[in-house]
Amino acid sequence: MKYRVQPYQVDIGETPIENIFLNQYLQLADGNSLKVYLYAIKNAKDPNAKEILTDQEIASDLGLTLREVKESWEFWLNEGIVKRVYDEETNQEITYFLSIREIVLGEIERAEYIPEEKTNMPNNSNSISQMFEEIESFLQIELNANELEKILNHIEDLGQEPEIIVEGFKFSDRKYGKRNLNYVLGILRNWHLDGIDTMEDLKKARERKNTKAKKIKLKRSYYRPKNNLEKAQVLEQNTGDEDGKKPKNIDDILLQRMIDKKKDNQKGE
Repeated sequence: MKYRVQPYQVDIGETPIENIFLNQYLQLADGNSLKVYLYAIKNAKDPNAKEILTDQEIASDLGLTLREVKESWEFWLNEGIVKRVYDEETNQEITYFLSIREIVLGEIERAEYIPEEKTNMPNNSNSISQMFEEIESFLQIELNANELEKILNHIEDLGQEPEIIVEGFKFSDRKYGKRNLNYVLGILRNWHLDGIDTMEDLKKARERKNTKAKKIKLKRSYYRPKNNLEKAQVLEQNTGDEDGKKPKNIDDILLQRMIDKKKDNQKGE
């Protein structure tokens, strides 16, 4: 016979945080940095948590932009209480949380952090370059430096893929006749809020919209008589005589209509 412990259905555990951290950084760190640190260290100490947690997932879970998450990590790395080591075996970057108590007691030193040189192009520079080429080809104009920076900042903040940026320009022109960059970025932000950050996301969203439209159209469809004879037949089925006992004849209904129409014309004269 095997014995197992039923896992908890809700998280009722606890995450210990050093008082030195709370005393020092509750005043020193901003709200976003605290949220990112506490969320990530809770994940690191939870044996049932996801082994890999991306910055994009942190941003989504905490309601932050990707840039805000990266800026938060930049703060903690500069403080030296967090360090990142690249693991060649797993091809992953591992974030280590250092003990502030051990740092204060001199057992370990603060981690040394050398910021990477910032470039104007993200890591996927090939796809970014191709994106700009497609946008300029579509607009038939060359983007200026300010426009290039706005698009790059948008990608860094929201994490949308280059292909969806190009589609945003095409959609804005096709749907609204607008090619203005700010207008396009507004559409892309709305897509992001709807969970659309890739072309695959957009495809699924459009499929859901088409399915919903078909269902609505099906609900609204009903029988419509094609001519006066069919209308009269429908009217006959739903109309009784004065006593409500039997339906009127079609000819009687049509004759009565002609009489009523003639009376109306005479009154008008």
